[in-house]
Amino acid sequence: CEAAFLHKFVLNVREKRVVESTPLVDTSTPSDFPCVNPRVCGRPSRFGYSAGVHLRDDLKVDPITTFDSVIKHDLEESGANSNASYIRRHLGQGRRCGDIIFVPHPTDPREDAGHLLVMTHVLDEERTELLVLDAQDILADPVAVVHIPTRVPFGFHCEYVPGDALSQWK
Repeated sequence: CEAAFLHKFVLNVREKRVVESTPLVDTSTPSDFPCVNPRVCGRPSRFGYSAGVHLRDDLKVDPITTFDSVIKHDLEESGANSNASYIRRHLGQGRRCGDIIFVPHPTDPREDAGHLLVMTHVLDEERTELLVLDAQDILADPVAVVHIPTRVPFGFHCEYVPGDALSQWK
């Protein structure tokens, strides 16, 4: 099974071509479902987050890829010619996640000020939790753990919509 890694793409939109494709992390840290603070989407950014691929004891990826950690990437410190700079939070034995959503702090303009929403599957108990992590310190205790009253299936993608935006959808 082939694993995914963060890459930086530089595009020439006028010519509709890729100018540069550079790996941002070393290939020993496979991950997927990357996200950034939506305020910096499409612009240079320092921090990115992704779901870390679960590796077996032999450091190979399972035939069906699952994710057992949240990774905070420091993109200014990473690059093809440097050691990748990242912090990895393991979710714990028997826990897996899917995509990660960044919710920016409403008043703090710092790029990593906000929360990460992580739908977490507790495999042995057939239940799901929503972890709310401090995006600045993903190793700290969760800000909140929301127990979902029903199991959410693997592969269920997530989105965050602020409450005041919901009234526009009626």
